Amino acid sequence: MGWFGRRVGRAGEQSFEERQKLPAIDDINYNIEPGWFAVDLAVPVEQWLDKVHEVRGPGWKLNADQLEVLDGELRRVYANFAAMNDPLATVAVRVPPGEAHMTCTSFFRGNGANGPDWPQASPDNYARELVKPDSDARVHVDTVGSWRDEFEVGTCVTAYFLMHYHDGGRQWTEERVSCGYFPHGSRQMIEFAFTTPAVGANGDDFPMLVREMMQSVTVKLDKA
Repeated sequence: MGWFGRRVGRAGEQSFEERQKLPAIDDINYNIEPGWFAVDLAVPVEQWLDKVHEVRGPGWKLNADQLEVLDGELRRVYANFAAMNDPLATVAVRVPPGEAHMTCTSFFRGNGANGPDWPQASPDNYARELVKPDSDARVHVDTVGSWRDEFEVGTCVTAYFLMHYHDGGRQWTEERVSCGYFPHGSRQMIEFAFTTPAVGANGDDFPMLVREMMQSVTVKLDKA
């Protein structure tokens, strides 16, 4: 079956009371490609930039103009993440080896035993909420497709959007893939969102790139 047009609902999900009795998520891991850097709000932005450039290494050479543009992109992501004031969220950026621009940002929320409990956010309910129209007048959202994957570790509800922005005379289009991951045997879920600054910035099949990451997810549940 193709990527899009797949049904995202399913009957027979656990009740609110049943899910309340399940353990929380203690830890989660998944495979990522080279070039991902977590945004570290525990240090000042300039110190974080130094850490990113140190990891990139001397073999990844940029001229002064390219470096200024890239650092500007990274500073904006850092500032936006800091403004969210969400201690349960993790944000990362992707700058592939040899590239002079950021090609993707990821948002990840719900990891950890102290993460939020969303017993009412079942895969069915989440699928309905995921494709609701955006209320922001500055953006027109095209829902390209939504689908549901049953992986060994859990159920992943996903939607792929094209985000058409217009703000202050500027117009641009971004790709976004949003996922709600429901690990089997847990009362919690994890939210993921992957956004590109331009269509095609991460190749011709951005949803497949994200799906491969979701397929690699492993989860450790709280024993308490």
